[in-house]
Amino acid sequence: MKEEIFGLIIPIIKYENIDGLIQQFKTKDRALALYMFSNNKDITNKVFSCLEFGGGAINDTVIHIASSNTPFGGVSASGMGNYHGYFGFKTFSYAKTILTKGKIGNNLRYRPYTNQKFELIKKNFK
Repeated sequence: MKEEIFGLIIPIIKYENIDGLIQQFKTKDRALALYMFSNNKDITNKVFSCLEFGGGAINDTVIHIASSNTPFGGVSASGMGNYHGYFGFKTFSYAKTILTKGKIGNNLRYRPYTNQKFELIKKNFK
C-alpha cells in the first residue's frame, strides 16, 4: 500500500508481530479509516490507541460513517475536521471574535505614558 485507497478494495494485511505492524503503519500517511478484524481486545485496543486515523470499526466496515451523532473525517493528508451532525456544524462554522474599545479601563495601554501609569502597570504585574 503506497497510497490511500478509495474504492471497493479493502487490503488484508497479515501479521505475526503486532508491534511491528504498528511501526509499519506509523511510517505511512494517516488513514481516513481503519477496520480491524480480531477477537482479541488487547490487540485491538493497542492498535486503535497507538495509531492516528479518521475513524474505524472492529469486525465491521464503514459503519462508523452511518451515524450522524459521531464525527467522521480524516487526519492530516487524509483530510481535516469532522462532519456529521453537531460535529459538522462545528467544523463548517466560523466563529469570529470582535471587541469594541470601551470608554473606561483601557487608558493604561494608550499614550501619554506617564510615571503614574507605569506605576499602576507594575502593581498589576506583581
